[in-house]
Amino acid sequence: MKGRVLIYLVIVAVLVGGGFVVSRVLMDGDEVESRPEEPAMGTIEPEVVVDRDDEKRDAGAVSEISRTVEVVEVKGRVSRETEGKWVDVVAGQTLGVDDAVRTDKESSVSIKVGESSVIELAQEAEIKVRELSSSVQRLGLVRGRASVDYDEGGERVLRIENENGNAVAEVRAGKFSIMNTGGTVAVATETGSVDLSASGRKVEVAAGMQSVVAGGAPSRPLTIPVDVLLRVADPGCITQKEPFYTVRGRTTPGSNVRVNDVGGAVQLDGRFVVRVPLRPGKNRIVVVTEDVTGREKRRVFPCVTHDPRANIEGIDINWGAPKKTGDT
Repeated sequence: MKGRVLIYLVIVAVLVGGGFVVSRVLMDGDEVESRPEEPAMGTIEPEVVVDRDDEKRDAGAVSEISRTVEVVEVKGRVSRETEGKWVDVVAGQTLGVDDAVRTDKESSVSIKVGESSVIELAQEAEIKVRELSSSVQRLGLVRGRASVDYDEGGERVLRIENENGNAVAEVRAGKFSIMNTGGTVAVATETGSVDLSASGRKVEVAAGMQSVVAGGAPSRPLTIPVDVLLRVADPGCITQKEPFYTVRGRTTPGSNVRVNDVGGAVQLDGRFVVRVPLRPGKNRIVVVTEDVTGREKRRVFPCVTHDPRANIEGIDINWGAPKKTGDT
């Protein structure tokens, strides 16, 4: 009897011990699955270190680019306006928002916008910085002509507008010229494309095309003319009593016309009328036209005489005027 009880106790002990071993194996397996793999001995996990100073420097660089425009080349006399004062400008100076730069006669200036884009301002022109942000660079061409080479990789748009902002040229990448004569705004594109908008209408000025805004919506883009047009009738040698002379002619639409340094408005069809004063005696009349790409054409009339005692009234020589009945 005692031997049988002893056998039963042994069997129970074996069963209990086996269950304990099985439960420990199962628990250890769960721990292995849930425990992350530890690195091998002697291996050190690399630690990512963020240089906050570098981040600040990068952010500061972007901010600085957004806030300024750099003057990179100056030819002749060029002035800048800061806080209402005009002073001479030299290469290396920067322009901020509300600063302006202008060129004198026979002068020019190149300014850098963004990382590598350049705007060259021709003689007797003025441009003003109006907005510089991470998405747009906005400049006002107050007067004159500018040549633009712009490519910021699509990151920022360049907008150049006239003085009152009702005519706007917008580009993401391309080379083009823009002229503001006061009466017209013209755009001629060399590469890429430029959106020209005014009076609620926008046109795309593709490479090799030009468009003109003359007090309304932009014109339909046309091919840039091969040559500059200038047609003015030659008056010959004339004498007149009136102390002025009126020049009428035609030029390439969007061009700038000056007669003896007196500017004149050019209509959308290219026609212009300029009235210039005469001094007593013989006068030299010089007509100069410049198109949006910077090409010039000149006509000179050397002997228009103003004689206050002459009996001849003022004479206007009109290019393209119809002949009167009886004229030969």
